Amino acid sequence: IMYWLSLNHEIMHKLQDEVDQILGERIPSSEDISLLRYTKNVVLETLRLSCPAIVISRIASKVRNQNFKAYSIFTLFN
Repeated sequence: IMYWLSLNHEIMHKLQDEVDQILGERIPSSEDISLLRYTKNVVLETLRLSCPAIVISRIASKVRNQNFKAYSIFTLFN
C-alpha cells in the first residue's frame, strides 16, 4: 500500500485526511471499518493492482506421472 501511495500524493493526503477526521488520535476499532470508506477502497485497489498471490511460487524438484483410470495425473514433489 505504501508503494502505491508514494506514487500518488493526492490520494495519500485524501486518505490521511479521512483517517484524521474519523479517528483523530485514537486507535481504530472494528466499528470504524464501515466509516473508513475511502481507506477501504484504497486497500481494495492496491490488492487489485498488486495481488499477493502473484508473489507466491512453487518450484517442483521432481515430477512423477501417475495414472488413475483414464486420467493422467502429474504429482509434484519438493
